[in-house]
Amino acid sequence: MAIPDFTVEVGEVRAFGDLTVAPLHLRGHGAGSDVPLDATVWFVGRWRRGKSVWWRTFDTRAEAFETSGL
Repeated sequence: MAIPDFTVEVGEVRAFGDLTVAPLHLRGHGAGSDVPLDATVWFVGRWRRGKSVWWRTFDTRAEAFETSGL
């Protein structure tokens, strides 16, 4: 396993019609190198009838909102 202690913390989830936006804080350490991972990405998901029909992660909040048309 490349990052044995990998964790994801979900920040505030916001709904905009059929879209959901949330920051995801990623943490862990490399198995062989012990290099730390500490990053935030932005999740955007589109939903229909309770099922995910599209999702993507973005490096910044601005990029997530712009690409999603928000």
